[in-house]
Amino acid sequence: MIDHLFTYCFEKNSTLSKYSKNEIDVIFRLIKGYDITSISRELNISYKMVSHYKNSALDRIGAKSIVDVIRCNNINML
Repeated sequence: MIDHLFTYCFEKNSTLSKYSKNEIDVIFRLIKGYDITSISRELNISYKMVSHYKNSALDRIGAKSIVDVIRCNNINML
């Protein structure tokens, strides 16, 4: 379900190639419920970089939060 939601939200806005691998990795993990510290450890990058990738991806999607991304099927934002 999460994989489908993730793909749907991104593809509705544009192709996944618009996003960096790190942006996709971070957003995917946030949708799955990981926190920034866990993502930082798992990807072996600083929490500030995780935050940067999150914010960059959200800006490209046009979402204000991860909740907006999760709700993208219910609201017509993308």
